[in-house]
Amino acid sequence: MKEASKFVLLPLLTIAVPAFSASVDLTVFDDLLENDFNFCPGITPITYEFDVVHNGTTAMQVPNVEPNGLDFCHNVNFSINDYAGISFWINGGASGGETIQLLISSSDGEDYAYADVASLYGGPLPPNQWVYVESLFSDPLFVTQLGGGSQTVEFSHLIFTDESTSTGYFYFDDVVLKAADIFKNGFECSDPTSPSC
Repeated sequence: MKEASKFVLLPLLTIAVPAFSASVDLTVFDDLLENDFNFCPGITPITYEFDVVHNGTTAMQVPNVEPNGLDFCHNVNFSINDYAGISFWINGGASGGETIQLLISSSDGEDYAYADVASLYGGPLPPNQWVYVESLFSDPLFVTQLGGGSQTVEFSHLIFTDESTSTGYFYFDDVVLKAADIFKNGFECSDPTSPSC
């Protein structure tokens, strides 16, 4: 009788073991600042927008005045080992075509990487249209400030700066830090469209 219970228990234990997964996405802005993110001072104040929104009831309106932009900051540093990318919706406003740079920076002012938002999107930002942008910080379109060797990179600022000469406003909504997928390193193909997968 005892021998039979061993066989019954083993499958139950196998089923009861929880699966471990990578960290989850972290919302920065979705109608409001989320997860203890703030707007950092030093760049023109941001206005909440209630008419031009992608999803929900509120977006952020940023004037096209150089130097200007949007600095999401946090009181702790995040590791790119946990959050390896970003996604957001952006609207070019009436003019479109803004030259917006995304800068990833630490709390002590050390820049990790920057990229041109239009390049991440794949073309000029269209006027009066919401477009989705998602990218890993390791994307070749990001210019990194790292030297050689393996380094653990931490950041606490997501800074969008406008370097264009257009007038009017552009808008942001649904900004999310993308969780790193720890299972893609060596276990899965990172680009399923690649012939080598």
